[in-house]
Amino acid sequence: MKRLASIGTSILLMLALSQSVAGLYFYMKPGETKCFYEGLTRGSQLEGQFTVLIERDGFYEQETETELRISIDETFDNDHCVFDQRSTNRNFTITALETGEHRVCIEPQAASAETNVESGANIVFEVHVNFEHKRLRVWDSELLECLGSASERVRNLNARLANLRADQSIVKKEQTLHDKQCNSVNTQLLFWSSLQLMVLVGMCAMQLRTLRSLFRKKTK
Repeated sequence: MKRLASIGTSILLMLALSQSVAGLYFYMKPGETKCFYEGLTRGSQLEGQFTVLIERDGFYEQETETELRISIDETFDNDHCVFDQRSTNRNFTITALETGEHRVCIEPQAASAETNVESGANIVFEVHVNFEHKRLRVWDSELLECLGSASERVRNLNARLANLRADQSIVKKEQTLHDKQCNSVNTQLLFWSSLQLMVLVGMCAMQLRTLRSLFRKKTK
């Protein structure tokens, strides 16, 4: 019975580890992108470790000069990018602020010029990937709550800023329209004022001529 219990415990431990750790490897070329989807719950951490091997003379050996771009997007939040790293560092750790599906994409880029010349366009990388899910501790959970609250405040501020920008754009449009209308009214006023002035000058000239002719008749 004790032996069966120990076997059962070992099986449960293996199952638990298989749920939290996922390892695989695949082959890629420089500039090629592969993505994985990980479902994370709020307050969980995702740790990733990558090992890059390069093929030389039919054998794969570890390559340390290859830059690896790692990007993580929240697919449930309009592909909001929460992590973007491009370096020779093979590890990353992120904390999920929201529950949902996360897309992890990797893209190898040969940083060594000798590597590019050596293999040309036939460079093939063997990439080993290992993901591990972890839960935060109590004080980390409190920190996560603070981060979540700060993130919510930032989103609210961004929304208010967007509304202010929209209002400012509307005010600018109204101001532009008002200026155009004022310029149009001023132009019309200037035109009619000039026309009235010309009419008055003409009428004054006609009256002067009439008075002059009458004055001449009286003097005769």
